[in-house]
Amino acid sequence: MAESGYRYYGRAEVDRLQDILYYRALGVELARIKECLDDPSFDRLASLRNHLIALEAERERLEVAVQARLSQESEAGKELCALHRRWLTITGNRYDPAKHRGIAELYVADERFTACYDKQVPGCARFLRDAMVCWAK
Repeated sequence: MAESGYRYYGRAEVDRLQDILYYRALGVELARIKECLDDPSFDRLASLRNHLIALEAERERLEVAVQARLSQESEAGKELCALHRRWLTITGNRYDPAKHRGIAELYVADERFTACYDKQVPGCARFLRDAMVCWAK
């Protein structure tokens, strides 16, 4: 530590911090990240492949909810809102429910957003917006 109170970090600490930030951005819990990074036999590639499989399964489940025209007030709508909130706060921004609902409103107000969200699953933009209106509090 320097006289000024600043800490000096070496390459290993900076690499570990980057790993932590990367896995957090993927939605991995901090306790699990620590477990993985402290395990010398941890296989990053296998872990990332497994995480991708889990994310794809989650996306498919949510797509089914949208296609089945489930209510935005359903558990699927609530989970989608929570995932969207996590995505919005990955960069460390403070969560603001009004901004969250406002961003979701853009998904149906701006045809470019609607086209993007509805590309694979028609109706996705509206479902997302309606879920945010219901659950972003």
